Amino acid sequence: MTTSNAFVPQRYVHAAMLLCITNMAALLWMPSLLGALAQGFGLVTADLSKLASFELVGFVLGTVFTSSKSIGQLHRWVFIGCGLVIAANIVLALYAPTAPFIVMRPLAGLGGGLGFGYALKVCTASEHPTKSFGLLTGLMSIMMIVGFQAIAWLIGTKTGADGVVDADSVKTVARMVFGIYAAFSAFALAVYVTNRAPAPADDAASSPAQTKASGMPPPIVLIGLLAIVLSFMGQGSIWAFLQTLGTAHGFSVGGVANAMSAWAILGVIGSFSVAALPHHLPRWMAIGVAMLVLYAGLYALYAPQSLIWYVVGCGIGGFYWNFALPLMLGLLARVDHTGRGSVLGGTMSSLGGAIGPMLASMVIQGNNYQPVGWMSGVLCLAGLICVFVVERRGHTFAA
Repeated sequence: MTTSNAFVPQRYVHAAMLLCITNMAALLWMPSLLGALAQGFGLVTADLSKLASFELVGFVLGTVFTSSKSIGQLHRWVFIGCGLVIAANIVLALYAPTAPFIVMRPLAGLGGGLGFGYALKVCTASEHPTKSFGLLTGLMSIMMIVGFQAIAWLIGTKTGADGVVDADSVKTVARMVFGIYAAFSAFALAVYVTNRAPAPADDAASSPAQTKASGMPPPIVLIGLLAIVLSFMGQGSIWAFLQTLGTAHGFSVGGVANAMSAWAILGVIGSFSVAALPHHLPRWMAIGVAMLVLYAGLYALYAPQSLIWYVVGCGIGGFYWNFALPLMLGLLARVDHTGRGSVLGGTMSSLGGAIGPMLASMVIQGNNYQPVGWMSGVLCLAGLICVFVVERRGHTFAA
């Protein structure tokens, strides 16, 4: 097998990343969009929670669907996914709230999940999967920051001199954002048409690797997926309550916003740092060193009631999880060449992020959030042990 046939060329990997982050814009910008929907359309917390949950469910279903497909088999589904994102957002841009959010948002989420799964498959088939995953997660963080700033600026333009936001004006902003989502996906589809990834030589549906993808993943892959779930349960338990933690400490709204920005910015650095790691450095060792820094960040986040330490803790947390995820996905790509493990790994990070807040709510004691830090540290350590097991035993399956 020649190198040119074994790997997807980098040009097509970059195109898949572009398609992924543009189709996922609604998910990446969700906190800001939900705020606009609350201000403009008067949606209450229960409504917003349902919208977020339904869109996330659609996204997960779309991603899971791609896990058993080869790159070649996914080509028409990418078209369908882009079509769903474009159509759902155009309908909302023109007819919201007459068109039901609860129907359109899951459809858009489903389309975004198909694009995300395709991008994970292509990254798995690239020459350096771990670096590809690092670049993808870094670009996702950048897209998140851009979205937060863009929506905040648009809403700010509708704020009167007295600081009061006009609801009808925010409705217009929300419709504009839906239009932006549709335009992003249309642009990505145009790029995809001219940069559709060719299936690598070992991507044929009749290959033994692809046949394995139709059943239950091997035990070593399941352990790798467990590592991601555990780690992102720890991440979700912290991320969901960052704002309330800052409020409990008495920090200003601006200070809390700066801390959350530090999380996102250091997350970008964490993702891109993966590319600088030596190729043969054990992944469990790199994650283990980063985890020692994470423990210092958890102490800074929860122990001293200082805004500076709070910002530092947020930044370290953002760095760690964006650093660890590409390494875990790359490890799954090494032990499972079908790409199924990597795609399911991306899904498991979302699942863990959803479970984490529920666990955290059970251990928070009044305004004492320190038990959440202990819980997160234990979960991440358990995830590291799983990574160690996969790396020690996974070479057998990879062969």
